Amino acid sequence: MKRFFNPLNIVFLCQLFGVFLIAFGWAPRELALFIAGLLLIFIIFWPLSESLLLVARSIPFFIALPLTDSFDSFNTWRLITLVVFIKWFLQERVLERIFSFFRRKKFWLYFWQRYQAEFWLFLFFFISFLSLISALDPVAGLKRIIYFLNISFLFVVVKDFIRTENYLFRILKNIILGGSLIIFIGLAQFVSAYFMSINDFLNFWAGQVSLGFYGTNWSKIVIRANTWFAYSFGSFLNLRLFSTMTSSHTFPLYLLMVAPCLLTLLLFSQKVHPHIFCDRRKCDTQKKSDWKINKKEKIGFLILLILLLECVFLSCTRGIWVSIIFSFLAAGYLFWQTKEKFEKWIIKRIVFSLILFLLLFSLSIPLFKIPQFKQKHLTQTEELVILKRLKSTLDLQEKSNRGRIFIWEKTLNSIFQHPWLGVGIGNFPVVLNQEIKLAKAGSSAHNLYLHIAAEIGLLGLVVFLLFLKEILQACRQIFQSNSLFLKIFGGTTFVYFFWILGYNLTDAAMFDGRVFLLFMLLSGCLLASRELD
Repeated sequence: MKRFFNPLNIVFLCQLFGVFLIAFGWAPRELALFIAGLLLIFIIFWPLSESLLLVARSIPFFIALPLTDSFDSFNTWRLITLVVFIKWFLQERVLERIFSFFRRKKFWLYFWQRYQAEFWLFLFFFISFLSLISALDPVAGLKRIIYFLNISFLFVVVKDFIRTENYLFRILKNIILGGSLIIFIGLAQFVSAYFMSINDFLNFWAGQVSLGFYGTNWSKIVIRANTWFAYSFGSFLNLRLFSTMTSSHTFPLYLLMVAPCLLTLLLFSQKVHPHIFCDRRKCDTQKKSDWKINKKEKIGFLILLILLLECVFLSCTRGIWVSIIFSFLAAGYLFWQTKEKFEKWIIKRIVFSLILFLLLFSLSIPLFKIPQFKQKHLTQTEELVILKRLKSTLDLQEKSNRGRIFIWEKTLNSIFQHPWLGVGIGNFPVVLNQEIKLAKAGSSAHNLYLHIAAEIGLLGLVVFLLFLKEILQACRQIFQSNSLFLKIFGGTTFVYFFWILGYNLTDAAMFDGRVFLLFMLLSGCLLASRELD
């Protein structure tokens, strides 16, 4: 019990308690300022190792700060990541390390060998700055650059700070903790849809929860237009899970990033002893107290994985459903490339988790026979919303599909007209002849890669793809390492990242604050892991 009530857990519990008081309307939004102050005090005075664990578990629960009546959407994570970066910069004597680095012989070769990802990231920012030349609204573009820079702070710190497998293990457990909480919130949200009217649901989730988490502007946006419902029978509605996230697109995307962390710990708990591990040499599993996973935890991880995949399904996001094919292809590629027995064992378990999603998909369809939001019952002639949404995936005449095709055509035309610097970062609405401010409402190319090319040009897209290549290459390298834990982490992340990147062919939800923050955190973990073996 004493071990549980440590400063990290106490601060996190206080944060959760305050956030939910605000979300339920039981406390004024100004309480968010005190929560932010508490988090900052912890980060400043407690070790950096504990601060990173707090960030890893808190990503879904960072809320907007009501600084003024007209500016109440500035999120807590932006302050937190900045302070974490400054503390790391001072504590780790970064300037001194930089000067000693430049005194090396052929330092440029050393930099290229060890910091390729940072090079591509720096080049991405450089091209983004250049794109401001062609921006209709340079201020909006500059804000976007600062936004990405803010997120990149976490990537830099995590990549440099993770120096042991044991600490990586702890990071993954804390990511799972935050993810598990929004899973249970999402399931409670789904159950509530059977007992609330649509007006009560909107008043609570848009008028209270979204207001507390994201501020007045976003609350107004989701009241007018949201992705929370599947409109497949005209007036008949079905909820698409979004939990505390901004939309039913960002919620499953976040969970797909939690999934490899969860699957890593689940598989690791089944093979703690490395005697069948590698033909090349035995690995050191670093038997420490933090590595112990008892039987109850193992069962809990399995149940949590099932619930996670169920929530991904209940988001009713067709792009997520279809893009699982990319994970199967990635798993097939790994299986074909490897000859080691244990690596094949890992891949088979990963594929089983993908098959589990398909089984849950089939078994959960009857849930939608029960009417939600106090609506009339389905008649025998009415088709289930899930089956109808699945069929509509390949229907080019379906309204959503026609809208995407129209946007893709406009985006491609814009890329041909502005191939080098695009229309300017943060200025995508120009492509659709919309106001720049609609970027905050989700105006995008509905394709991450086209979106980047349209905003900062084809060269910027190439640099971004090279950054992704570096991350996927890190997955492959640690999958072939001699560490049991790293091998599992690399394989699971490789397969699930292809699911995520495949989905972004039909959406640009990756750039949502919480989703991109977790993506950069995991990317830092992966790149750091290459140096742990």
